[in-house]
Amino acid sequence: MMSRENLCQPILSIDLKKSLIRIHRNTLRLLGDPDYIQLLINPNSKMIAIKAGDKRDYLAHKVRKYRFETGYSYELYCKDLLQTMMTVDCGWEYGNIFRLYGQFNSKAGVIQFSMLETSPSMQQNTEWSEQTL
Repeated sequence: MMSRENLCQPILSIDLKKSLIRIHRNTLRLLGDPDYIQLLINPNSKMIAIKAGDKRDYLAHKVRKYRFETGYSYELYCKDLLQTMMTVDCGWEYGNIFRLYGQFNSKAGVIQFSMLETSPSMQQNTEWSEQTL
């Protein structure tokens, strides 16, 4: 069960089984409910960042507001991005789901998540390979 403190903290879930990134609604609210977001990965520092973007940026993802009507997170299916993430040595295994808690930097307008500080949401005992993604 999530504590009240965790509900206010930015949350990102990485689902390696479904090639899916879930961004908790509160995470986007901290960024001002942007129409577009950028997902940035720094493999050297093993960090993921989310910041507001705009439609002129070809790397930005459109946030489709209707997807929030049925849940508390925004879902992105990003097979290529997750394959890139898997090249960063974080101890992540295919078939698992990881939850990351982030830190909001209001001056920079960015939320940062450490790829090393994850809590496994679910462990799958199924064999997965790189070809699965």
